[in-house]
Amino acid sequence: SGIKHTVAMPESGVLHYTHIRFTIFDSLDIMRFFRIPFKISGDTAKQISDATSEINEAMEPPSPDSAISQAIRRQEISSRLLRLITSTAQSKNINEFLYDILHLRAVFSYIDENIDKQISRADLADIVNLSETHFHCTFKNIMGISPMAYLRGIRMRKAQMLLMQTQMSIGDIGEITGYPDIFHFSKTFKKEYGISPLQYRKSLQQWIAGGKP
Repeated sequence: SGIKHTVAMPESGVLHYTHIRFTIFDSLDIMRFFRIPFKISGDTAKQISDATSEINEAMEPPSPDSAISQAIRRQEISSRLLRLITSTAQSKNINEFLYDILHLRAVFSYIDENIDKQISRADLADIVNLSETHFHCTFKNIMGISPMAYLRGIRMRKAQMLLMQTQMSIGDIGEITGYPDIFHFSKTFKKEYGISPLQYRKSLQQWIAGGKP
């Protein structure tokens, strides 16, 4: 939501699309491990098209008694779609890439264990014994985003989970995710998702109840 996309088509036609992000380590795009062809045809193309339609239908607001089963269905369709897309692709040589990711494992662990604390780029660089500049470049080359953007993403997803699964106050959620200033937390959340934490919670509650958010 709130992300603009540009789609270039080499020839006229009808476009059906869905936007799904498959990640590991909460940020690393799985598609970076594959060379995805621009155009897919044949039976696989039809299966991808069908899965796209299915997942868009599964995004409709559920009734209160079907919210869980519909969430499971979305997960199943997404996994099927990932298998279909990668079945048409060539795998990249990722041994060196994975070695670099493992080198950052201590950084990922530190963030997870200290998400409620103030964390600087210098703190993260010290963990892997690199200068700030070298660490920033290395991290961005591996993960595709800067270390501080990764940290912000982890905090925002944690905030989403707490807004969804608990009745904690917005201020308490902000503190737990490293934003002791509620106004800074709300501003950051809104910049990330387009709506405030309170609006997000209300919208989610309406969606679970089967109404339109």
